[in-house]
Amino acid sequence: SFLELLGVRFEQQRPIGPYCVDFLVPERMLVIECDGVYWHSRPGVAEKDVERDAYLRAVGYRVVRIGELEINGGLTAHDLLSRIA
Repeated sequence: SFLELLGVRFEQQRPIGPYCVDFLVPERMLVIECDGVYWHSRPGVAEKDVERDAYLRAVGYRVVRIGELEINGGLTAHDLLSRIA
């Protein structure tokens, strides 16, 4: 909802190569990934995220990861804007 409030055009669950990203901001070549505690604390997931981010960067995207605790703990639209600017 922050992206909408900020007037940022985005796409959800967009495939890029072998991956499906949480949010894509096409005009900024930006991928936003939301990392849930349950899935991203499982063995091997951090390593897969590193590979995924490397691939996305190699094909020209900037990757911003936002953790569940940040999202649920008071991340503001201003905070998000500063990270995606």
